[in-house]
Amino acid sequence: DTHQPYASEKGLALTLTGERFNTPILLDELRLAQILRNLISNAIKFTDNGQVEVQLQTLEHTADDVSQVQIRVIDSGIGLSRQAQLSLFRPYAKSKHSYRRTGGTGLGLVICRRLVTLMHGKLTLTSTLGVGTQVDVMLPVNWAVVQDKSSQALAVENAVIGKQLQVLVVDDSATNQQALETQLQSLGCG
Repeated sequence: DTHQPYASEKGLALTLTGERFNTPILLDELRLAQILRNLISNAIKFTDNGQVEVQLQTLEHTADDVSQVQIRVIDSGIGLSRQAQLSLFRPYAKSKHSYRRTGGTGLGLVICRRLVTLMHGKLTLTSTLGVGTQVDVMLPVNWAVVQDKSSQALAVENAVIGKQLQVLVVDDSATNQQALETQLQSLGCG
């Protein structure tokens, strides 16, 4: 984890708790990574003692395979006053406590909230001055359909019966080329 050295340098515990998903979920991983990087970085930046905890949980699994994933980032940092919380999601708004800690633009949480909204989710923040902050991200996710290897191979075999499939693999890494060649051969494309 890229945040662990920063947390360790400050003497903070950085923990991940909650569910591990056995079935892949479908969501925009680049946006989610950007959101998590910002939330975790902020939590570490504004915490001098204690810990930062990232929690992951699935909620409300529905019949149409849409679930809500809750990501919660909790810190024992400086917290925010009620007044600071009201202005926090305005572009370039900063708490007066943050001026001493960072040269940031005050756009991080604004961008995070917009990204979460683009993913049809919701970002909320609760904080108590001198106690810490909790940021909740709720995102709708669909579970990926996972086929076993025998049904995948059968589908490919049925698709190429009587046809010779040719595949061009282009990659600048010999290791990646070998891995792709092995995968294609296992699918009958060799």
